[in-house]
Amino acid sequence: MQGCGLYSQHPRRHWRQGEAGRVLAVLDVPELQAQVQGAQAGVRQSQAEIIRATNEVARDKANYVALHAGHSGCNRHPTRALD
Repeated sequence: MQGCGLYSQHPRRHWRQGEAGRVLAVLDVPELQAQVQGAQAGVRQSQAEIIRATNEVARDKANYVALHAGHSGCNRHPTRALD
């Protein structure tokens, strides 16, 4: 990664103890902003995959219960067998 960022605020010329919480400089680094945006997109994609997989599991559980609802020979409740 190349070091080509920009300052949008400059620190004081003569060093003195700064005040707590005061911003001394704000860096604008386009490469890092692009990395953050890419990571955020990856997070959104992963969240969508989790939702899809959760829905798939719920559908499969419902299908299992429906398939085994008529079987009286089973001693266990079908939904408990999946938990």
